[in-house]
Amino acid sequence: MRWNKKLWRVLKLTDAVALSLLFAGCAAFAGRTQAETTANHSTAASQTVAVATDAVTETESKAVPVSSPLMNNTTWTTDDGSEVVFTEDRINWYQSPENHDDNYYSGKYQFYVGQDAVRYITENLSEYGVTKQELEAQFKRSGEYDESCFVVFDIRYDCFMLYGKEQEIERPLVPWYGFLLKDGTFLDVANMNTGTYYPFVKQTK
Repeated sequence: MRWNKKLWRVLKLTDAVALSLLFAGCAAFAGRTQAETTANHSTAASQTVAVATDAVTETESKAVPVSSPLMNNTTWTTDDGSEVVFTEDRINWYQSPENHDDNYYSGKYQFYVGQDAVRYITENLSEYGVTKQELEAQFKRSGEYDESCFVVFDIRYDCFMLYGKEQEIERPLVPWYGFLLKDGTFLDVANMNTGTYYPFVKQTK
């Protein structure tokens, strides 16, 4: 991870985006005009705030976040050496596992799996252009990447520390989608704002 004020804008696209047509779709979304992106993120942010304040719409109530045991108190590492820690309702993304006091992002998250993930991404995040038909086609093409392990989680960052100072967060809402594989020990996901692919490996103590 490149740790600077333009973090979510400068994350490079990797060849692994081609892992599936889903990830390629994220990359295509990242190529939209700035005006479209701004409007989309404004809508998505409004939806997240509505959930956080219990102003849940009929559509949102159909997608139920996974209860905490799946992700609660789990630690994951990425291929750039950074560390991601899930608590019951928050996520902390550290530049280094050795330093949890500086150079990190932190925020609240919601995590969806299976049919709930499909509902959430196609209904609550419809502005990103992922359709149920595309997902079903992807599930049929791949034996391992099926609906049962399909995941969506969105993070609303409220804290960004860099070199000992709290920074302005330019894009607080960051949705991700992909698959939870290998008996729940490997997250194969892409950032929906940038199209950037990330592998998360669960750490065991």
